[in-house]
Amino acid sequence: MSTSQMDSLRVVFHCGPGMLVQIRCSVFCGRNVEKYCSARWQLGGQDDIGRGYHQTHTVVTSPPSLRTVATAVLTIEEVSVKDFQTQFKCIGKGLYSTESQSLTLRPRGKITSLVIGGVWTLVVGVFAALMVKLYAVDLVLLVRPCLRLRCCSREDSKLYDAYVLYQAEGGVSTGEDTLALFVNVVLPAVLEEGCRYRLCIQGRDDIPGEDRLEMAEKRIRQSRRLMVILAGVDRHAPKDHNLVLGGVDWQVGLHHALTQTGTRVVLIQVGQTGPQGYAHLSPALQHLITKRAPLRWRHDSQGAASPNSRFWKNVRYLMPARPASRRAPTAVV
Repeated sequence: MSTSQMDSLRVVFHCGPGMLVQIRCSVFCGRNVEKYCSARWQLGGQDDIGRGYHQTHTVVTSPPSLRTVATAVLTIEEVSVKDFQTQFKCIGKGLYSTESQSLTLRPRGKITSLVIGGVWTLVVGVFAALMVKLYAVDLVLLVRPCLRLRCCSREDSKLYDAYVLYQAEGGVSTGEDTLALFVNVVLPAVLEEGCRYRLCIQGRDDIPGEDRLEMAEKRIRQSRRLMVILAGVDRHAPKDHNLVLGGVDWQVGLHHALTQTGTRVVLIQVGQTGPQGYAHLSPALQHLITKRAPLRWRHDSQGAASPNSRFWKNVRYLMPARPASRRAPTAVV
């Protein structure tokens, strides 16, 4: 049998400009057909390979099988851009047939560029994700005024943006002056006067003579958020102390927070939590805290009363996108 067979030829060969490259083509022609076996390279369909290229030819018959293999080795002294556009063809000739195989050079730099581009894209993606995570609140607050959200407080029946609950006096020394400052001065100044939100604050907006349980249920149903203010605990307080947490208002508020899926809770910690953390709070409150950690307000921090501070940005982020519409007050006789 005397047919040519292409062997050990790579269809695509990667190399870089300026490199010295040797390309090997081996052809199996049959058994004991050394006179009729040959291999050669063509460049762009031309047998004259030109300057800068040279090729060597060998024909070997190996005993005892007498397998005849012709080999052509093409040497490119310096790879140029032209070589990436040239078709290299190895032609093998046997006793009865001639076969050929084409080869194309590909610049190694493109692979490097792809790798570098991929790594750069990954780095940019990670950086962008990190920036979005760090400044997500700022981005949301920035685009809110430009969006016409359909599910906003001006288009529902809610009267208030938030119902505010806070710890009542009478537990232990909990920094009551700081709590009073936050609830009665800072909170209304920032959210009501600065951001135009409408708050219903426990105690401040109570109507004399109205049933407290009925009033709490009604006001919470009329509010889009339930804002829970946790007061600081004196670090010298005994571990077994009991706090007064606002009575029926807290019971109604926590019941709505735990059972009503539409009730969103904003937790705010005023001052330090004390050595026990939140262990002294009711299981219901501890459950809410595990779902979302309270935002911590410090009266001595920079921008404590500024709407553009990090704390108040986080509070505004949790509040409705647009404040509830202002309605005419109802006369109380």
